[in-house]
Amino acid sequence: MSAFSSSTFRPASAQPSPVSSSLRALRSQAAFVRSLLDEVERLAPSSAIGEELSEQIVDEIAQLGSRSLQAAAELRRLVTLAAKCA
Repeated sequence: MSAFSSSTFRPASAQPSPVSSSLRALRSQAAFVRSLLDEVERLAPSSAIGEELSEQIVDEIAQLGSRSLQAAAELRRLVTLAAKCA
């Protein structure tokens, strides 16, 4: 049986939790980084990657790492809170 129940999910009108906000930001950043890396991979054989694009890749991957850590912290907090309530 799944650890989630139907009561786990909130109606659309409910305020998003910090966890869902963190996960949404993480997914958005991951999608952007993936698209950026796909474009770099497409361009790499035909031309050198410019310094500006290289800097953007580094910045975006750093942002992805930061959002990953935020999401992990929120999930850890949620797991700890659930364990205390159990």
